[in-house]
Amino acid sequence: ITQTKFEDIQESTETFPDAVVFFPDSKHIIIDSKCPLNNFVEYCNSDNEEEKEKQLNLFYNSVEKMIEDLGKKYNSLKDLNTPEFKLMFIPLESCASYIYANSTLLKKSSKNNVVIVCPSTLLATLKIINKTWKQKIQSENFQNILKIVQGLYAKVEDFIIAAEKIQKKIKSAEEEFENLFKKATGKGGILPQIEKLNNCGIQSTKKLEDKYSQEI
Repeated sequence: ITQTKFEDIQESTETFPDAVVFFPDSKHIIIDSKCPLNNFVEYCNSDNEEEKEKQLNLFYNSVEKMIEDLGKKYNSLKDLNTPEFKLMFIPLESCASYIYANSTLLKKSSKNNVVIVCPSTLLATLKIINKTWKQKIQSENFQNILKIVQGLYAKVEDFIIAAEKIQKKIKSAEEEFENLFKKATGKGGILPQIEKLNNCGIQSTKKLEDKYSQEI
């Protein structure tokens, strides 16, 4: 269920968790959705390295604050049988990948009994939680659950790192090709020399395409 009102027994207030998942045997898990976009978008759009670093740090700070706030929420909701931890759902995979790669944030989430999930890890995490409950592993074994889930984090992080390496290689190859082509078309290059031969009446059986001639 989503956005349903519950009474907080300790705080004597009413609260509306983003989502509550119902498991067998009257067990529940609370999911709180967070989307720390502002600084992350600025980080992605900036071409200035100093500005990028600044925005990334601000992004990490905002996520850390969200973790701390969530750790204090939904701890005593009436009629809900929940473990000591909650799930913090990050709807954007790109945001989540940067969080997973930050060991400080993962330690912070562990300390605050918050498990960070994203679209690619949410269902697997819920299955892990359900399995541990079926095996009658108590909620105080949060660290065991977190360790398994962090294995998922590592897979996501490895994928991102590999993808970034490929991206850098592609960019490097494009730059090398561009430099090579400039050498071929620039003063004293291969194409200008061929054009000089043509002007001297020495014709090849094959003609350069117009797009290459225009570069000369």
